[in-house]
Amino acid sequence: MAEKELVLQLGVEGGGATVFRTPLASGGWQFHVEGSSMYLDENDDEGWRSWRSEQVPSVEEALREVADDGSWVFFHPVEVHPDYRAAVWELAQAAAAKLPEGRRQTWERRCRDWQRLCRQDSC
Repeated sequence: MAEKELVLQLGVEGGGATVFRTPLASGGWQFHVEGSSMYLDENDDEGWRSWRSEQVPSVEEALREVADDGSWVFFHPVEVHPDYRAAVWELAQAAAAKLPEGRRQTWERRCRDWQRLCRQDSC
């Protein structure tokens, strides 16, 4: 199996998700997400659950595996591959534009983190 390479790492209280890319033999890339989350069992004991998505052809589709409703923009961006900074910024802006009015203020607070990590000029 080809070596995976980090594209985008996201953190959130109680878990996180990382988008990876792997090269295709025919050229180009395929993407998948690996994540973990905390849960409480029936005795209120904490546990950790790991998961992995199927391979998909784009970063955008991989991010839908994290949160189909675009709420992945509320995760804390930890690291982004330099080749994907502009694309991830565009995806974050597009996801934020579709958020319900009541959640836009949360995006405005988180936007600065995305802006810094993607090295963009403004929100």
